[in-house]
Amino acid sequence: MNVWALFSLAAVLLTICTAATLFRHLPPRRLLPALPAALGAAFLFSFGDLLAQLSEGTPALWAGVSLSYTGLVLLGPLWFWLAVELADYHGLRPRWLQSPRWKQIPLCVGALSVAFVHTNPWHGQFLTLAEGRNDYHVLWYIQALNGYLTSMGALGVYAWMARSSTSERVRRQVRPMTIAATLTPILNAIYVLSPMEFPFDLTTVGVATSCAILVLALRREEFVSVSVESLGGLLEWDSDAVLLVDDEGRLVQSNPAAQRLFGHMLTGSGIDVLDRLCHVLRRPGAVTRPLSPDSLRRRLLGSSQADGQLFRLADRWIRLESTLIKDSDGRTHGAFLRARDETALRAATEAAAEHAAALEATFAATGEGICISDVRNRVLFANDRYGEILGLRSLRPGVDLNALLEELLPRLEDSERFVSIVPAIVDNPAIVIQDTFAMADGRIIERTSVPLMQDDRVSGRVWRLADVTEERRSEEAIRNAQKLESLGLMAGGVAHDFNNLLVSVLGNADLALLDIEPESGLRPLLEDIRRAAERGSDLTTALLAFSGRSSGALELIDLSEVAREMIDLVRVSLGPNVRPHFDLPSGLPAVSGEATQLRQVVMNLLINGADAMQPHGGPLRIEAGTVTMSVKSLRDLHFPADAEPGNFTFLRVTDEGIGMDEETRQRIFDPFFTTKENGRGLGLAATLGVVKGHRGALDVTSTPGSGSTFTVYLPAHDERLLTQSVDEEDEIDHWRGTGRILLADDEPAVRRVAVRILSRAGFEVVEVENGAEAIDLFKEMHGDFRMVVLDLTMPVMGGKDALRRLRELDPKVPVLLASGFSSDQVALDEFGGRTDFLAKPYRSDALSEAIRRLLGE
Repeated sequence: MNVWALFSLAAVLLTICTAATLFRHLPPRRLLPALPAALGAAFLFSFGDLLAQLSEGTPALWAGVSLSYTGLVLLGPLWFWLAVELADYHGLRPRWLQSPRWKQIPLCVGALSVAFVHTNPWHGQFLTLAEGRNDYHVLWYIQALNGYLTSMGALGVYAWMARSSTSERVRRQVRPMTIAATLTPILNAIYVLSPMEFPFDLTTVGVATSCAILVLALRREEFVSVSVESLGGLLEWDSDAVLLVDDEGRLVQSNPAAQRLFGHMLTGSGIDVLDRLCHVLRRPGAVTRPLSPDSLRRRLLGSSQADGQLFRLADRWIRLESTLIKDSDGRTHGAFLRARDETALRAATEAAAEHAAALEATFAATGEGICISDVRNRVLFANDRYGEILGLRSLRPGVDLNALLEELLPRLEDSERFVSIVPAIVDNPAIVIQDTFAMADGRIIERTSVPLMQDDRVSGRVWRLADVTEERRSEEAIRNAQKLESLGLMAGGVAHDFNNLLVSVLGNADLALLDIEPESGLRPLLEDIRRAAERGSDLTTALLAFSGRSSGALELIDLSEVAREMIDLVRVSLGPNVRPHFDLPSGLPAVSGEATQLRQVVMNLLINGADAMQPHGGPLRIEAGTVTMSVKSLRDLHFPADAEPGNFTFLRVTDEGIGMDEETRQRIFDPFFTTKENGRGLGLAATLGVVKGHRGALDVTSTPGSGSTFTVYLPAHDERLLTQSVDEEDEIDHWRGTGRILLADDEPAVRRVAVRILSRAGFEVVEVENGAEAIDLFKEMHGDFRMVVLDLTMPVMGGKDALRRLRELDPKVPVLLASGFSSDQVALDEFGGRTDFLAKPYRSDALSEAIRRLLGE
């Protein structure tokens, strides 16, 4: 046996002895696994070196050298790791070691070196055989540098601990650790770098010596346990005031916090602390009466551990606790008194209580349902309104919201929509959700859910419910009004342009009929053209009615009489199974409107009700009456339009047909929407337009399977209005006039036919394209024009503006305004002089009659 192998054997035995001695004392968990890893590296090196020396000339030699190199390359990084963990354990880690890289980098280099050791040919990567001697390979220098640097790092950590710690015990622990960590690399460096040749590896001696030092240190005192510090040292950093008193209540020791809290009361030797505390402490609510010393003594020294009791100390709140000090025989020798200043805590508690009360009052007053739940969906808080909105019983804290679903789901219109947010919350607890759902009773509920965050984590959710039924209905009404307004503008524009075309068709047809012989074969063709144009005129009237801009004349109308006429007229069209029942009293207040349009409204409602009851038929009730409508009652109608509060005459048509659901009811007034197989979708749209044009309102109520009720409200009038109408006379063909007329119209076809009609009537016509040209020409040829014809809608300057300028130039000149829109768009009285209105499309005789009436001929 190689005698030098005894050093390796000693190192192995001492490593095992060190581990056994150390772990018998159960080292702190903070030093695991660094401590066993460091001892394991020392054992691997020692055992591998022993195996190599005992196996010279055998294959086991290479196994021993492999283990030896493995332990050697890991020994330095692992000792450095142990030094860092020991510094952490004592709270003395240097600032330059805060980053984990300082611990990870050496371990990674050591692990890579081990990988190289076990890669064939492993020995050749560390030693290069050349010219009969061993030279060290560059990989050996890398691992050696890593080992030396980490050993120096461990030495630096231990030096920092020795300098920074105030505990002599910590310094006694550091000294042997410093020697054990540095002795091995020092002897290894001597063995490698010394020019002397040694018969054995000095590194083994270093490992054996390091383990012997640790064994001696461990036998002398507990190496990794924390010593019991003196009482003064333990209490010095306590933030609470701590007093040690004997069994008679005399002060034995106090900490700095007690000195700051009680001040001069603790001065003097052998003072009776309890007696002095009685003079300054007060019970809550007892501001003036002092405590009894006997009562306080019984409270603090009468039991093994007195629960904390709250007292007033001047403007502070103090909680006083007592723990008795007893010997093994149960005799009391004194007590620890701990006084905790809870002034800030009590203020915070009171503020939190006030805040909670304010929140609860706010939640109660807001009218919205508020619920706060924890991460398990259990109720932490819920106001009464939350349960009222959902129709649930009182939501008490601790109730599981999931358990209430069985009670809640039947009250929902769409239960799947209500619970659809659950997967989203499960996938992302921090998600913010806002949606709406419908209750079975028709209410629309807006729901908002936000996470309740605490320390950057979700600790629950806040739920808000608001009944937005009325708000959504108002929004829907506004959208409907805007939609109808847009469609009305479009319809009015189409009707205006179409009326201009019809002026040309009707006028030219009339002129052609005047110029041909009665027996001519062209007369039937021209009459068909005129009739088609007149039907087109009826269509534009319907479009203008939908847009609310009628072109007809206004008169006072008895709504009951109009309804009676239309019932007799359409009775056959209603079908044999429809039975009209009417309550149409006479003498109702008249309404101002266009008779043709109101007849169309009544007819549309009657036919619509009859169609709803097909094929079985049933009673169709028609009634009229008067009612006074307030702003609120108008707002609650389906279409309040522009109606003003006041007295209204109403017409109501009720059927017992199939009824309508809410979606259909919202769309029945849309143009071209129909539920009839052969319907065009214009009847109810035109009805609404007429009602809007007459400043009325309309309401619809319907339930699927229970029929529908349509009610039209029109402003009631007590006085008779003047009627503006166009007289139709066939004899006008023979009237002739003289003079020059100024004609302004932006449509060339209208100008051409108007020139032909007026020229045939004997006038000289000067035509222009807009109002601005008409004013310029009128200034230039002021005395040459007997009258002026102005289109109401023209570019650059319209008819109204041109009429005002004309009145400034000549207040008496006759002016005829022509338009496809209603005459009530122009208040003729405001312009003074001789002014009249002619609705487009007009016949040739209508234009001639309007000219003759203005000229007074």
